[in-house]
Amino acid sequence: MDFGMVWGFISIIGMLAVVGIALLIWCFRGKRIGDHPVCRRCDFDLTGLPKESGRCPECGADLSRTRAIRIGHRHRRPVLATLATLMILPVPGGVGAVGWLLATGRDLSQYEPASLLRFSALHLNAAASDAALRELMSRAAAKKLTRAQVDQVVADALAIQADDRRRWSPLWGDFIEGASWLKMLSDEDWSRYYVRLVETSLVFDVRAKVRRGDVLPLRFSSCTGRGGTRTSVVLPPVDVRLTVDGGTVVYDRKDPMSAKEGPWVTGPRSMVIAVTPWKLDALSDGPHTTTLDFLVTTPKYWRGQRAQRPLRVTRPWRLVSADVTTVTPHDEPDLKPKVAGAIRVVGAVANGESLVLTIDVSGCPVDVSFLVFARYDGIECQLGSFAAPASPLTTRIDFGAQARKFTGSRMDLILRSDPRAAVRTIDVTQFWVGQIELKEIAVKQKSTPPVQRFTHSYDLATPPK
Repeated sequence: MDFGMVWGFISIIGMLAVVGIALLIWCFRGKRIGDHPVCRRCDFDLTGLPKESGRCPECGADLSRTRAIRIGHRHRRPVLATLATLMILPVPGGVGAVGWLLATGRDLSQYEPASLLRFSALHLNAAASDAALRELMSRAAAKKLTRAQVDQVVADALAIQADDRRRWSPLWGDFIEGASWLKMLSDEDWSRYYVRLVETSLVFDVRAKVRRGDVLPLRFSSCTGRGGTRTSVVLPPVDVRLTVDGGTVVYDRKDPMSAKEGPWVTGPRSMVIAVTPWKLDALSDGPHTTTLDFLVTTPKYWRGQRAQRPLRVTRPWRLVSADVTTVTPHDEPDLKPKVAGAIRVVGAVANGESLVLTIDVSGCPVDVSFLVFARYDGIECQLGSFAAPASPLTTRIDFGAQARKFTGSRMDLILRSDPRAAVRTIDVTQFWVGQIELKEIAVKQKSTPPVQRFTHSYDLATPPK
């Protein structure tokens, strides 16, 4: 049901009732003619009546009562009174119609003109706005809207998409994409829509404080932006370029030398770049700005031709001297049971000397940063490292490593706290001090080498070679 239209009916009915009743009272009260005193009951002119006379000579009314006498005759307005009556007559029928609509839930948006639907979509509440947008999309698909009407709705959608202060409904994006499929959208409007979609979908993060001699970690991912209900932005972009302070190029995806720095895909919508320390040697200690430049390419399957537009995103960070600590220890031994309970190995696959581990960190009460060691057959070897922030959500870490001479089905994992993994993350600024031992971890042996994957943004301590 379109409650916006129902409230519109209620407003019209209420306005008719209030105006009609007020007009009817005004008409029956009449217009004053003359200034002679007259009897309020019979309208007899009391001019010349002796003061000692206390009753009306015409009707015998007691003239000593309050408001028994009024000044001037009253001339009523029968024509306007008829008009007021006609305004009041539809009110009972309108009240009944509103009650029927509320009882049956009938949708009347299909009978609304396009201009009223636009008004509902722009100014009413979320439910009424979405109902109006669905009706507009239905009419556009049935080709019941003219090109001018489609352009007006698209202009409204682009104005809302550009203003972060206004509520965005994915149905606005569905209308624009539907207009594109129907070839009723200009290339300029499509380019504006998609570039703004990428701007609101891209999340670019840089570690706030980086110590000289450490890598500069950067992460950019995509979230639900101002697009349609099924619209998503796929990362990584084709051309990525990172500069510091607008001049020094610290990463260029086209440069083969940057391949070891990433991007490492850490999920379907996330990727990480770790800039090597020597590229920061020329920078002075203090605040800096990292700029991310890349090309936005409109998908070909949405329109008949591709279009490319550059996009730039900047983030501030600070370079500090090598003797400054950027990751502080959190020495609280009592947290060991909770930290151990938050870490779980969900997969371990081995083949020869290759090993792939999958670790979940869920509901950890404090930031953690560990070196991971395996213990089996009297041998202890380092597998890698990881860091994860304190979060009620689940953080998954996948990394490959070498396990020398391992042919069994069980091993122990030892997690020793170490800050080196934390400094390579975006948001881990402290680490719990302690050691966790995970006993008797089941390892699945495979005849083919396991695939080494990097699917988590915090696993940066052992980059691919």
